[in-house]
Amino acid sequence: MRYVTCPPAAAIGHIARTNISNHAGQRIVAKGHRLTPYDVTRLYDEHIALVDIVIADPDEIDENHAAAHVARHTVGSGVQIAAAHHGRADIHANHAGVVRIDIDALIQANHNPTQTVATIRDGHVVHAGQRVASVKILPFAVPQHDLPVHHTSVVRVLPFVRRRVGVLVVGAVATYERIRQSHLPPLRDRLALLDAAVTREEACIAAASDIGRALRTLAAHCDLLISISETSVMGVAEAIPAGVGAAGGQIIRHGAPVEPGNMMLVGSIDAVPFLAAPGCIRNRARNVVDLLLPRLIADDVPDAAAIAAWAHGGLLGGNDD
Repeated sequence: MRYVTCPPAAAIGHIARTNISNHAGQRIVAKGHRLTPYDVTRLYDEHIALVDIVIADPDEIDENHAAAHVARHTVGSGVQIAAAHHGRADIHANHAGVVRIDIDALIQANHNPTQTVATIRDGHVVHAGQRVASVKILPFAVPQHDLPVHHTSVVRVLPFVRRRVGVLVVGAVATYERIRQSHLPPLRDRLALLDAAVTREEACIAAASDIGRALRTLAAHCDLLISISETSVMGVAEAIPAGVGAAGGQIIRHGAPVEPGNMMLVGSIDAVPFLAAPGCIRNRARNVVDLLLPRLIADDVPDAAAIAAWAHGGLLGGNDD
């Protein structure tokens, strides 16, 4: 790539290095534009004798084609690439869902000195059409050998698929209605934002056998199970974890390094995800439930290691997360 100052006639087919304006300050040609015979006629009409251009080498790709190439090698499912302009290709969500970012691949992509790839945060909820990533090529043109060859799904958007939610109320019979009134309204509001809803409810006392039977019943009719109770699960020997075992399920993780919401429990019953919600589910302020629900409804259940990684940024209350 060479930088040259030349008469407009010699600039046809090459890239404008700067905005080119007339003597009144009106822009005639935008920076990065590949000059055409029509542009040259206008420049001479404006009495512009010299222009600054970039001459790309034969093996170089202009910034827009390079941006589109990098974007195509960056995207996974659930996204679409907008037409590149000014060396930038934006990536948008095809549908509502959860953004998943391969952070290691993202960092690796940004080691290339000719490009940047920026995304929104991993795990965030997005709506259809929302911009989730952007590729920017830094120079006017990029050597072919600097462009990625292998495809890596740096960014993808998972749709919400587990829409039928079964709720199990656990506690003394006399507390059922109070638990419903305090826990269900915030939960229903959260679910509505994720295109899901409570479609079935069960209630039982805090006994493993009763909880196991209720969970099996819910698992036969629902895509996601959530238990609500007066107290959070303090340990895996308590009634709710024992009920998961009685139902033939498994526990993925008890406890999350997230405040509010340390006392959550995640597991599954017959391949249906299960969340034993902590007490903070009653609150509408952001808490661990807001991290878990989108992932569960998108059928992207975090494993124990993924939940442990939430420790970095896990203080949610009063922080810009």
